Amino acid sequence: MTIGIDASPAARKEKTGVEWYTYHLLHEFMKQDTDNEYTLYTSQPFSDEEKATWSKHFKEKVLRSPTKWFWSSTCLLWELLWSKPDRLFIPSDAMPPLVHPSYTVITIHDVAFIPYKKIYEWKRYQYLYWTTWYATKRAHTILTISEFSKQEIIKYYHVDPSRITVVYNGYDHETYVPASLTTTIADALVLKQWDLTARNYIFTIAPLEKKKNLPTLIDAFAIIKQSFPDLQLVITGKARLAKEEVLGKIANSPYKDDIKYVGWIDEEQKIALLRNAAVFAFPSFYEGFGLPVIEAQSCHIPVVCANAASLPEVGGQGALYHEVASPEDLASKVIAVLSDTSLSQYLIQKGIENVKRFSWGECARKTLEVLKAGM
Repeated sequence: MTIGIDASPAARKEKTGVEWYTYHLLHEFMKQDTDNEYTLYTSQPFSDEEKATWSKHFKEKVLRSPTKWFWSSTCLLWELLWSKPDRLFIPSDAMPPLVHPSYTVITIHDVAFIPYKKIYEWKRYQYLYWTTWYATKRAHTILTISEFSKQEIIKYYHVDPSRITVVYNGYDHETYVPASLTTTIADALVLKQWDLTARNYIFTIAPLEKKKNLPTLIDAFAIIKQSFPDLQLVITGKARLAKEEVLGKIANSPYKDDIKYVGWIDEEQKIALLRNAAVFAFPSFYEGFGLPVIEAQSCHIPVVCANAASLPEVGGQGALYHEVASPEDLASKVIAVLSDTSLSQYLIQKGIENVKRFSWGECARKTLEVLKAGM
C-alpha cells in the first residue's frame, strides 16, 4: 500500500507546532512501518542531511509553487490527478479539493479562528474556515489533538463524533531534559547572550498573537516585581499580528528594561532558556493542545498557565491554573511558586508524572492505526 503525506510543514526551516508535529510523526512512521511505501509531498525540498536519515520506504515528491497560498488545491491536486496514493494523510487543516483518495485522513489541530475571528486577517480567516469546513465534509477520518478540540470541531462544524479520533501530541523526551552538568556550558552561553541568570526569570513561548494573552502576563509581571525586584521576563516567539500591541505594552511598562522579547530562536536556544527558568508561564486564551506546557514539565520547571481551553486537560496536576484575563491571579500564582519551595517541587513532581502520558511514538502508533484501518 502507498501512503501519501503532505510533508511540507516538516520541510520548513523555522518550525513551530504543526511543523514539529509533522516532523516527529514522519520519523516515527519510519521506525514503526516497514511494510508500506510512503510518498512525501512538499512545496520545498528537505535538506540532503535530513533525507540521509530516511528509511528506504520513503521518497520525496517536490511540488514547487510560486506562492505559499493554495498549494494543496493547485500543486498537490494536480499531482493527485496523475498519481493518486492508496491513502492520504494531511497533518494540517487543508486537504486538496475534489481529487483525493476516498480514504483521506486529516488532522485538525484547533478551530481558534472561529471564536477568535477578530484577531485573524480577513483572508487568513476565510482560508482557515473554508479549508477546515471542506475537510470536515470530505475526509474519511478526522484526527485532533485533545478532547477539547474534538468538542470544538463538533460544536462549530456539526461533525459526527464517530468520525473524529483524539490522538495526543508527543514531545521530544530526549531533548527536553532538565539542566545538568552536561548542559551547563552550552546553557551558560545562551544565558550570557541575553544577559540572563539561571532561575531568575519567568519564561514564555508564544508568538505575538492576541490569543496568547501576553498583555496579561506583562501586567502580571509588574505586580510580581513588587515581591521579586530582580526578576526578569523573557518572551520568545515569532512576531505576528499583535506585534505592535505587545511591543507597545512592553515599552510602556515601568519594568521594560527587565522584559526581553528575543523573537524566534532556534530549538537549542529555546530549550536552554526553558530549562533554566524559574517559572514557565503560559497565559493563552486558546490552545488546541499547548505543547510548551509538557515541554516545560519535562525540563522540571514549575508551570503556571491559564485555566482555559485544552490546558487543564494537557497540564494535569503539574500546573497551577489562573483566571485567564486576571493579571492579579496570574501574579499571585507565580509569586506562590517562587515563594514556596514545597509547592514548586510538588508541581515539578506532578509534571514529571504527567508527561508520561505523551510520546511521539504513541502518537505515531495511534495515527498509523487510523491510516491502516481496514487493510
